[in-house]
Amino acid sequence: SGLPLLKSGSEVHIKFGMKLLMVDDNGKYLTWRNCMTTEGGYTLSQTFFIERRAPQRTGGSKKGSTMALEDGTPEDGCLGLAFALKSAKTSRYLVGGGMWDRYRLQFTCEKPESAMVFTFVPLAESASAPAVDGEAGVAAEYAFALRQLGENKMLKLRKDGYSHMSVVSESDIDINDDMTAASLEYLRPCSSYEIVVNDKLVGLAVSKDLPLRVVGFNSMSMAGDHVPGPAELTGRIKLGDIISTVNGQDIDGIPRQDALRMIACKRPVCLGFRVGSGDTRIQAA
Repeated sequence: SGLPLLKSGSEVHIKFGMKLLMVDDNGKYLTWRNCMTTEGGYTLSQTFFIERRAPQRTGGSKKGSTMALEDGTPEDGCLGLAFALKSAKTSRYLVGGGMWDRYRLQFTCEKPESAMVFTFVPLAESASAPAVDGEAGVAAEYAFALRQLGENKMLKLRKDGYSHMSVVSESDIDINDDMTAASLEYLRPCSSYEIVVNDKLVGLAVSKDLPLRVVGFNSMSMAGDHVPGPAELTGRIKLGDIISTVNGQDIDGIPRQDALRMIACKRPVCLGFRVGSGDTRIQAA
């Protein structure tokens, strides 16, 4: 498998057949959702950073030991055989939950060295991969299990929509199913990109000063849980990105209010973005 050749820090989606991993609405637990019922595309909660870890534990195998971060990192920056997962939504790392959390996996760890560390386990060629069509079918050919480094535990989806670590024996080969067989969807890095919005509201919060920098995502609902808008549902836009064009017209140097009127003028609207850094002052667009 070429998975260890991915660059450390790559952004990925993680799928189990037609099930897609994501952080729950509260930004805590690792949950999953059927891709076929996801409307409007991906969200930031479904995106993860995959980061290299040393393929050995420091401090022994006792509880409380930590993982080295940079030991043996190759000059080309490849992922290698051991890695940790960080949520793109919360910037926190995945760890195991205790009894009070019903052992659900959760993104509550702020320290990189304390994150749960995994390794890839290619699935046996003789096992039958989940039957899916199109690009997902191609991904299934490269299916693997996520095994906790140094432990006989695999990441497994639960029927209640959460995930946990399941104990397996060394001789257990029956892991090639849509609850344990994973595949990665790599998000190619870019310096600029475009989205097309058909809805009246874009769902972005932008800086009060030029350039128009993304500083948040507005909910499409005035009450209750956060409802992502069309911009957030693209899964591409990140905080700090800059709106650079509207319907192909460069807005650099255009007064802010004029640029906002251009965005609101008609639908559909094509918005071009440059990848940038963050800001904290917001105003709805």
